[in-house]
Amino acid sequence: IGVLRRKAAFLLHFLVRMLVGGLAIYFTNGCLASAGIGVAVGLNIMNLFIVGLLGTGGYGLLYAILLYMNL
Repeated sequence: IGVLRRKAAFLLHFLVRMLVGGLAIYFTNGCLASAGIGVAVGLNIMNLFIVGLLGTGGYGLLYAILLYMNL
């Protein structure tokens, strides 16, 4: 029973991080676009998986990779 509870808790946290990360990417892309900065991280399943797995570190990693590729 303890194993199932831990798996359920991990899955719930993963899904919440995916949702919050997706919203953060959406609003960050909007803010960057309104500021005239032409970089945007795509909202796709791979990026949501990265944000869901890594949390805020994954969010920062996606934007860091994007900025590095645009140098």
